[in-house]
Amino acid sequence: MRWGNGACAPMELWNKKRRERYKHLAPFGAKHQGRTSMQNLDVSQTADAWSSLANKIYVPHSEGEYRQLVSLLDSLIDGVGENESHPLASLMEIIGVLIERYEDEHVPELIVD
Repeated sequence: MRWGNGACAPMELWNKKRRERYKHLAPFGAKHQGRTSMQNLDVSQTADAWSSLANKIYVPHSEGEYRQLVSLLDSLIDGVGENESHPLASLMEIIGVLIERYEDEHVPELIVD
């Protein structure tokens, strides 16, 4: 069965499970104090670092891109777990926000009577 925006009902159930699984990725806030300020950002260095990630981390605009981000987050969770002090914990948070944004905009809420 297809829903209004083309999503399948099972996909919505899968997304609800996914949200529950990733709920521990709430913003870390003060845990990331000491980051380099944007004023001190070396754009050249950042561009070099970003070039290796740009094809993996992006705002999803299609179901395929969304699924790729979900797969990436699954892999990160398998490796990082719930260790909020892990160097990749903030990357998990960013990807989680991108996934949640896509779901909010493209996946209808399942209404249970």
